[in-house]
Amino acid sequence: MKKVLLISLVSGALLVFVINLSAQSNDDLNACEFARKDSNVETWKFYLENFPNGECSAEAKAALQSDSDSKDQTACNEAREQNSFVGWEQYLKNFPNGKCNFEAKVNMKKAKKIGNLIWSDRSSNKMNWNSAKQYCENLSEGGFTDWRLPNIDELRTTIRNCSKTEPGGECKVSEKHGHLSINDWQPSGSCHCEIRKNNGGYYSKLGDDDNIWLWSSSTSSDHSDSAWPVGFVDGYVNGSYDKSSSFYVRCVRTAD
Repeated sequence: MKKVLLISLVSGALLVFVINLSAQSNDDLNACEFARKDSNVETWKFYLENFPNGECSAEAKAALQSDSDSKDQTACNEAREQNSFVGWEQYLKNFPNGKCNFEAKVNMKKAKKIGNLIWSDRSSNKMNWNSAKQYCENLSEGGFTDWRLPNIDELRTTIRNCSKTEPGGECKVSEKHGHLSINDWQPSGSCHCEIRKNNGGYYSKLGDDDNIWLWSSSTSSDHSDSAWPVGFVDGYVNGSYDKSSSFYVRCVRTAD
């Protein structure tokens, strides 16, 4: 009697399993059919979440890969059209293993060369002016050790989209021409453009955004304890900062 009861229980459990399996199979097929008709990436993504090993899992994965490849190619084409440090940097952030990964890295390296000057990566930390000079003197990057802190004329070559403070603009501040007095910063407004928050490097050829100020080696002729930095919230050339202030650093070297 016990043996018969045990067989009955096992048979019953097996029947429930078969019924559940059949129901799941039907759900899978129905979901697959719907996803095919809808032909939407989000639908295929939802299908895989519910049926990771389902009847149409391979088809779903192929659809998602195709969408990813398409977005990758579009982003690559946009970066090629812009062809700037900022554009390629953004591409790599979104597609770190994308099809244009190598091209992006090569072009970012090329973008660090402006005129006859080559720029280092930005320092990871802020530092005072004396530390900034020492940082560049001790820097070894890209196989080179002849880095130095840029003067204000050199630093201004990294500015874009602000004709006032780009080289040759109305801002008179220049070490080359001996204009390092606060009077060279006048009239007010001649050494900056419109403030742009969250600007993604709008004013910088090297991608430095609105949170970044960079030191130059140029000391104010009015105050020996002050120097001329550049701020990228508005392409600002400003000589009112004490050398004890903390800013980021990009070192420079002359191209061979």
